[in-house]
Amino acid sequence: MKNTGYIFADIGNTTIDIIFTSDTGFKYEKIYSSDLEKMKKTVAERSSEFEKNIAYISSVDKRGLNNFLTVIKALGIESQILDSEKMKEFSYLNNYRVDNIDIIGPDLFCDIVSVPTDKGLIVIDLGTASKILFLDKNKILHGGSIFPGICSFPEVLQIKTDLLGKNDILKDPSLVSLNTKESISSGAINGTACLLVKMVEEIKKQYDAKDALVYLTGGNANMIINHLRKFGLTDFISDMHLVNEGLARIFGYQEYQKMKEEIK
Repeated sequence: MKNTGYIFADIGNTTIDIIFTSDTGFKYEKIYSSDLEKMKKTVAERSSEFEKNIAYISSVDKRGLNNFLTVIKALGIESQILDSEKMKEFSYLNNYRVDNIDIIGPDLFCDIVSVPTDKGLIVIDLGTASKILFLDKNKILHGGSIFPGICSFPEVLQIKTDLLGKNDILKDPSLVSLNTKESISSGAINGTACLLVKMVEEIKKQYDAKDALVYLTGGNANMIINHLRKFGLTDFISDMHLVNEGLARIFGYQEYQKMKEEIK
């Protein structure tokens, strides 16, 4: 049995994305943050390969964090939670400038530091909320844009309108449609894709960042990859685990780059 295992947990508003080190590389698990039984079973099984385990955590959801901490504490797993002091320390040591570091979400901080580059970085993070972040070539964070997540569109419309009702998102809706369900899906998917394409274009133009790398991440990213390409954004890298990779880098895990290669 190996000595120490490492757990990198990205606790979002709905799910927890967890990467475990193992004797064969890395293992990825997505668990609903309310599903305590699955969480207990999964963490117990994955951590059993090692004599000792330590969990590094980024969280934007108190309830999910409390559930996860309850589980790992019962298993005797140590934990370190990413906070503003740790982010300040990492920024200072690695020459990042994040002027809103006292309030920025730890997941967003992980996003922007997950890719070491001197070209600048635009991160599209599509989770429960959709975000675009811009870090320039001098490692200065200029901020971001936040708008409703793709899956939030039907819920918001159901609450705020009398006639639209509850609708699921269709994967590949027409651009326009006479069908209500398809029209809502088009607004969510095609509308979001067009917004993102134009936002990336404008960020590169207004901030003179034509060489900035563009990364797509987040739980809803796969819903929109082909639509981004269809509307003209083709030069981007899809990486679903930027938060976990950034978390690993921040806490000094030397093999964090391997996650990009092994976890797809």
